[in-house]
Amino acid sequence: MKSLKLALVLLVLTVAAFAQKTDLNGKWTIAWSGSSKTNAITLTESGIGRTLTILDGTFVADDGEKCAVRGSKSNGLDRQLDMDIDCAARHIRLTGTVTVDGQSVSGGYTAHYPNGHDLGDYVMTKTIKTAAKAAKAGA
Repeated sequence: MKSLKLALVLLVLTVAAFAQKTDLNGKWTIAWSGSSKTNAITLTESGIGRTLTILDGTFVADDGEKCAVRGSKSNGLDRQLDMDIDCAARHIRLTGTVTVDGQSVSGGYTAHYPNGHDLGDYVMTKTIKTAAKAAKAGA
């Protein structure tokens, strides 16, 4: 019985360690598959819940347009990211997985334009950490 209790405690601790919340606040760069172009995106965690984090931000399009970003990230083991980028002439839907350290996201996208759509993969990399994380790293 004691070994079962110990095993359960270890399992709970292991799950809790992997289900850590990652900090997505900050500046990011998105690289698109099949393209040498990258775009800047800034994210802010506007609502942090136990199982879900709400994201807001700004995406800078190729033409310099600043587009609204809304999304969410699962705080569970899957670390699933779902985001929508709304620009005047296009809508981009991103889905992906956040790395355990919260420094990159990879997944797929669908871009809808007035004359069609585009599908592909992307990698989003954090370029500037939040001030709190940077201060902690320097300490």
